Amino acid sequence: MERLKISYGIMLVTHVLFTCITYAQKQNNTIGSEVFVDVPHYIFNKYLPLPVSVYIHESECNNCQNYLNYIDIRFKCAKDTQWSPVYVYSNWTYNQFLNLFNCYSVEDTLWGVQSFLSSMPFNSSEHTILFTADTNYWFPPVPIVEVNKRYFYFNFNIPPNLWNMFLCEDSVLDLHVYVSLDYAPDEEFYFRIFVSHNGLPTINKWYRGDVHVHSYYTQNIVENGFPLCQTKIAAKYNGLSWITLTDHSCDFDNYGLNPIYNYERLKAEIQFFNNNDSSFKFIPAIEASVLNSKGKTIHALIYPNESNIYSFPYFFDAKGDNELTEINLFMLYDSLEKYNAFCYAAHPFAQGDKLSDFVYGDVWNIGDIDFKLNGELHSYAGNVICNDINYASDVFSGTDTTVFFKPLYGFQLWNLWYTLTCNDTYNNPWNTNHLPEPYGFVPVEDFNYLHHYYKLQQNLEVYNFLLRKSLKFKNQNLSVKYWKPYLIGGSDAHGSFNFSTTDYVNLGISGYVENNFIGAINTVAFCPEGLGLNGENVLKALKNGKTIISSGPLLIPFLNYNSNYYTCGDTVEVFLSNVSSAKIFLTSKTSKLFGNVESCKMFIITENEVYVKDLNLLNQTTIFYLNNLLDTLVHSNLQKYIAFYFILTTKKNYDKPHIYKKSYEYFYSITNPIWVKIKNDLNITSNKSDFFNVFYDNENNTIYLQTENFIKAEIIDVTGKTLCSYFNVTEISCKELPTGIYFLRIISERKIATIKFLKMK
Repeated sequence: MERLKISYGIMLVTHVLFTCITYAQKQNNTIGSEVFVDVPHYIFNKYLPLPVSVYIHESECNNCQNYLNYIDIRFKCAKDTQWSPVYVYSNWTYNQFLNLFNCYSVEDTLWGVQSFLSSMPFNSSEHTILFTADTNYWFPPVPIVEVNKRYFYFNFNIPPNLWNMFLCEDSVLDLHVYVSLDYAPDEEFYFRIFVSHNGLPTINKWYRGDVHVHSYYTQNIVENGFPLCQTKIAAKYNGLSWITLTDHSCDFDNYGLNPIYNYERLKAEIQFFNNNDSSFKFIPAIEASVLNSKGKTIHALIYPNESNIYSFPYFFDAKGDNELTEINLFMLYDSLEKYNAFCYAAHPFAQGDKLSDFVYGDVWNIGDIDFKLNGELHSYAGNVICNDINYASDVFSGTDTTVFFKPLYGFQLWNLWYTLTCNDTYNNPWNTNHLPEPYGFVPVEDFNYLHHYYKLQQNLEVYNFLLRKSLKFKNQNLSVKYWKPYLIGGSDAHGSFNFSTTDYVNLGISGYVENNFIGAINTVAFCPEGLGLNGENVLKALKNGKTIISSGPLLIPFLNYNSNYYTCGDTVEVFLSNVSSAKIFLTSKTSKLFGNVESCKMFIITENEVYVKDLNLLNQTTIFYLNNLLDTLVHSNLQKYIAFYFILTTKKNYDKPHIYKKSYEYFYSITNPIWVKIKNDLNITSNKSDFFNVFYDNENNTIYLQTENFIKAEIIDVTGKTLCSYFNVTEISCKELPTGIYFLRIISERKIATIKFLKMK
């Protein structure tokens, strides 16, 4: 196949026009120089400072300089219509004022960083921040700083007593940031921040993170991110303990010296932050552009070996944003095996997951005749686009020794929170000025193919099929490896601390504003020994499926059997003789942010079917008996592996829909499966002792007895109830008994013996 190559200029225009019509994008962007301002979506402690992140990017090109004059910040309670006056710090000493800044850029000529302190920020009586490094040509001169390098950034931290005075009873704060630029139009940004005193739900030893986040090492004509320090602070405010930085493999040649140098610099930055903060960990990763079996572009999330996180090199060709990569998926698998790394399929199967046609994009191909073919209907909504049987599978290895390709550990089934949208403003979607509605954010219809739940349901249907297929392989060949597919979820945020936008100033609005942000969809990792020095325990959890995915609430499953506890990703063998002792503990947590529990469903996967059971969660931790949950599946799937996972749904009703831009919202927690095999240790065809001889014929459901001085035989159920008694018989028919476990008690003149047996059909 001849590879498609698109020139940068042609791609710029066509991509902009195309995204105007179809695709949602993720980051505030302008052609040439860019001014970004962002704040966290959440604050969980009103005694913390409020960080305002400012990032000016690409000011080094011709006619791209930004002449920064001042920044003004104002507040109000969300329900109010009147903004406060510009807050100034004229009564503060200069050193006190400078201490409000952190995460600021430090001069680095090689990387193209401009010093923030050299801009000489000043606390004036008129503006929140006045920049005084230079002056313009007006009379009298006006103080400015000329930003003329690629990177210039800082955080301004507003003390808690200054911002929380504007909170009303609904604990929602509005913020207005005005950026004055000389010789160019000024920029304005409006934010709504949700302050919650009870925070995100937490469970000991489970750590929230985001597996799909982009920093400023992602730079192309559509997408960008923030520097790492600013990203880290926003992530912590949004309730996260770790992030895997999955910057685009195809972007590492768009800046800096070369891709290898740029990736090594990223890892060095990560190591610096990890060494200086034990409460939060960055993990170096890559979102790789590779070709699938059809020769089209898909994405894979690449994670390093946990035993040596910083050893993983950059081995990609940096192509994919303006011409096709030359690395296909199978070459990628080979390289990952070489470096003992692993991957998850990024946004793999749904209609809304498909990459743009202008990068020759596609989704992952199942290539399996047993699943619905392309064009057929999904169970929830929409059409299948991930199963073209004319091409090889991107997921199944096709060998007798492994089910899935060895480095492929699972699938990012949940990607990019998208329930609010707008295209009438890119900088004030929350309508903080209370303009006549509709203005700004409006709810996304549930059956919009870009809605996060629409994509999630399509991906889950494919995932259930993959579970069934892998169980079938494993049950046929117990020696087969790499047969358990795991699931993860992430925001795919590019910067995007509060909401996400795309704006092409020269060519008009492109794409949509979304309510996605870092951590809006997160992965919660079970790390009993903590995060680890460099997040290695998070990687272990990702490799072993010891994770759940969540948009807020938590549902954590543990299976207790023979005094051992098992959780997501584990495989357990349970003996039929004591299956009734196996218990499942479901711990659920929600908060005021996420409303009340609406439902809890258990998905039971066998090699042939998917069963759904509604569960009633009575307490924060509810105990269920495994045999009661599995019912007849205990007996019909003896000696076979099955899998089960859980989905918790909560619903938040908003009494002020004009503040939240919708009247209600659903939130979810989805667990990884636990795999169970019920081993039949009761199917004994004969049982002998010095005074009895018993034979049980499974085919005829008949017990044959030969005993010395036989007096009476009784059949007893598992509750201890005697169902029937027999005298002077040599055979007992069990055909009328329901399938299940029973006890045969034999009484002679000398002793009493009890035998456990299974009625199978």
